Amino acid sequence: EETKPLKTSQSCSIHDRKSSTPPTSKAAKVETDDTLLEELKREFDSQSNPLILSLLYGLVNTSIVLPVIMSFGSIIYHDEFFRPYLSVLMKLTVVSGAVHQITFSTVSSLPFAVGQVQDAGLIFLSAMAKDLVWRLKSMGADDVSILATVTIGLSLYTALLGFALILIGKFKLASYCQLLPSSVVGGYLGYIGFFCGQAGLALMASVNV
Repeated sequence: EETKPLKTSQSCSIHDRKSSTPPTSKAAKVETDDTLLEELKREFDSQSNPLILSLLYGLVNTSIVLPVIMSFGSIIYHDEFFRPYLSVLMKLTVVSGAVHQITFSTVSSLPFAVGQVQDAGLIFLSAMAKDLVWRLKSMGADDVSILATVTIGLSLYTALLGFALILIGKFKLASYCQLLPSSVVGGYLGYIGFFCGQAGLALMASVNV
């Protein structure tokens, strides 16, 4: 059987399985995707970097991600109630980010996956933390109860979101996200940028913007 040409990229080479006739069924497409994934795994397994180079990649990644995650903590817990406990909460955010990245990089089916924490959920986490503080204060809860409820609550909400994403990937429902209008997606991404910029100004100036 004639060997098909290879498609060469900067990171690996995989078989070019594009043909003039597209897959005729969903099962055929799934089988093709699984085959390509297995080829990627074999290709990356065959390539190995020196230990020093791998450590250097890790140090560069850490130097970039660490201050970003710390800023995420200050954005999530920006309510005045959290100010006396901000140092502890930022450390907790760094630990949770490290657990997220280690888990993602270890468990992911993609051998080149790097699970850096993104800023897409900051607006929701910040709003939920602020709302929980307001509700618990109105109920007369003490500071310890408020801190415990907020931190555990945000952890549970994040875990539920992760479980939902796993189900979406398991049942291959991601294509339904394309049904969202582009104006909705663009507005959401634009507001994330505005929110992060506003929070960054407030963090640098030590004022509530």
